[in-house]
Amino acid sequence: MIKSILTAIVFLLLCFSFSAQIPNTNLKLWLRADAGVTEVSGAVSQWNDQSGNGFNLLQSLSTARPTLISSINLLNNKPVIRFDGTTDFMSVDFLQTFAQPNTYFIIYNNQRTGSTSSGIFDGIVDPNRNTFLYGSGKLFLSSSSSISYNKTQPFSYIINSLVFNGTNSLIFENGIQRVTGNGGTSSISGIQIGRRTSGGTNFFLGDIAEFIFYNRVLSSTEQAQVEKYLMDKYAPPVNLGADINDVYGFENITLSSSGYYTNYTWTLSNVTISTASSISINNPGQYILTGTDLFGRISKDTINVTRPDYSTVQLSNQTICYNGNTSVTAPMPPGDYQFVQWSDGVTTQTRNITQTTSLSYTIKDNANFTRTSNAATFTFDNSLQNVQLGNDTSLCAGNSIQLQVSSPNITSYLWSNNQTTPSISLTNSDLYTLQVTNSNGCTKTDAIQVTIQGQSPTILLNFPSQFCQNETISYSETSFVPSGEAVGSRFWNFGNSTFSNSSNGTFSNNTVGTYNGTLTATSVGGCQNSQAFTYTVRPKPISNFTAPLLCSNISAQFTNTSTAPSSTISGSQWYVDNVLAGNNTNLSYSHPTTGNYALRLIVTNSFGCKDTTSQIQNVNDSYPIPSSISLVNPFNGKTVLSNEQIPFSWTAAINNYFYTLDLSLTSDFSSVISSNTISTNTATFSVNQNGIL
Repeated sequence: MIKSILTAIVFLLLCFSFSAQIPNTNLKLWLRADAGVTEVSGAVSQWNDQSGNGFNLLQSLSTARPTLISSINLLNNKPVIRFDGTTDFMSVDFLQTFAQPNTYFIIYNNQRTGSTSSGIFDGIVDPNRNTFLYGSGKLFLSSSSSISYNKTQPFSYIINSLVFNGTNSLIFENGIQRVTGNGGTSSISGIQIGRRTSGGTNFFLGDIAEFIFYNRVLSSTEQAQVEKYLMDKYAPPVNLGADINDVYGFENITLSSSGYYTNYTWTLSNVTISTASSISINNPGQYILTGTDLFGRISKDTINVTRPDYSTVQLSNQTICYNGNTSVTAPMPPGDYQFVQWSDGVTTQTRNITQTTSLSYTIKDNANFTRTSNAATFTFDNSLQNVQLGNDTSLCAGNSIQLQVSSPNITSYLWSNNQTTPSISLTNSDLYTLQVTNSNGCTKTDAIQVTIQGQSPTILLNFPSQFCQNETISYSETSFVPSGEAVGSRFWNFGNSTFSNSSNGTFSNNTVGTYNGTLTATSVGGCQNSQAFTYTVRPKPISNFTAPLLCSNISAQFTNTSTAPSSTISGSQWYVDNVLAGNNTNLSYSHPTTGNYALRLIVTNSFGCKDTTSQIQNVNDSYPIPSSISLVNPFNGKTVLSNEQIPFSWTAAINNYFYTLDLSLTSDFSSVISSNTISTNTATFSVNQNGIL
């Protein structure tokens, strides 16, 4: 008796614990695959009600018993009751009738294919039936009438919430309403799971994890509470566990979440690093897993992972100067770690670099787990190796010294006299040193002994920096030796393969361009100095003009046809017999008498360069009248298309200078609409309106 009482107390406590997770008002039946399942010979003979009402489902026939599957990965490794779709079902008689409204929750899957009908659950006798079945590609709620929504089988685990409430009946899938309408008004007097009641057919092929029945309509909050309970139980939110603090070693850590998700997204520093269910990591950081469960819910969790400080297992790109410290040491983290080798096989932690290379290195912990550094580039810089000032030498005061072998990478110079130019001018005998630095910061120092044997001239020259083609310019020099010694010779190199040994002179160059010249002066004692100069030869314009036949006392137009290569004409001066007649681009001029006149045009371009052209003009009283002409083509009265190209020709006139072809709207040519002057007796024009030529 005492044992029975204790058993009852324990059962009641369990029921209270379970039902505390969901509403218990009018909770009539609660079946869970993880509680109250009795097996006989590996098959389920009894499935006990967890609501406390004792509505236990039974199956006395051994051939009709479903099977308990102890763990389903998709359902958080929870068990299910599996029905074979052939003979399996279980039932219970309530021994009373529960009128609508009734609410059911079921988490299950459907493993049938095609359109075969399945009775998922039903009543036990007509007409007291609340039926839930699959058929014709739909899920049906039925109790003398029915509502349904489309669903293709097979399908994975879902939660259907079913409200049998007459015209307000509802079906939900995973918390989302799929259909509402008139599902009928039948009551329920018992439940059978796994087949339809009518004819005992349409067996269910699939798994059921949990089944809950209320004899009422739940509020939306209560319904959501039950659905959340089921979802959290069979697909709990992402949980990565406690933060990880690992301060030694290189062994990878595997991160994963309990439960199954249809997709996974791992992020680190807002960057997606994996979509696998688990990841193996070696670096510290805050890892976030976002998962979508089989019910479509999205959840995420964050885990902070502390790992040994690997920042010391890093290499930086380095430049190794050939004449500096060429050794490199692999950085090691504090603690019990051992160096393994460099990526090229060198096994010593410190090594020499003799050429440009890319290297990484590997170390291990006391469990032989390894870590390899990043790869870094070690640039071996020997660009200054051959840089030198040359052999010791004797020079003249005023001469300069510079590197005899240089390098394009040199960025700075420092002489022993603190000058920082590439070359220095000398006045005293001494040992001169030069330190050069290149773009990588490498340096080299060289020295040269210089003996001063005399004094070189100081160059003073006068040479214009620019002048015009064929322009004759003067040049000069007044070089001298500061010691008073005489300058023995001068040598001009004008940069265009012409030379001079004179102190001064004249020079011209007909080829446009920029030239580099030098003047070299040598003292009578043999000391020499040179100075470079640059000059530019500018193009000159080309003067030209055209003139008509000239008659006295008749104004004539002289047309300037001058050109200015690589520049523009900036000025024009017209002279008649050396008297300025105009300074416009073109000239209009009337000769007062007959005779020969000299016409000269001087043009200046934008560089200031000038050119002149002259012509002797013959001015007459009159010229013979041109002979008459006649039209050859087109014929008189010809009709042409607008803008058509028309070839014109006429007989050539004797004593003719030019022809004028006019198109007029009137026969007296008082309304000329186009006029063309040509020098030959053929032409091609287009016309776009009627007229007279």
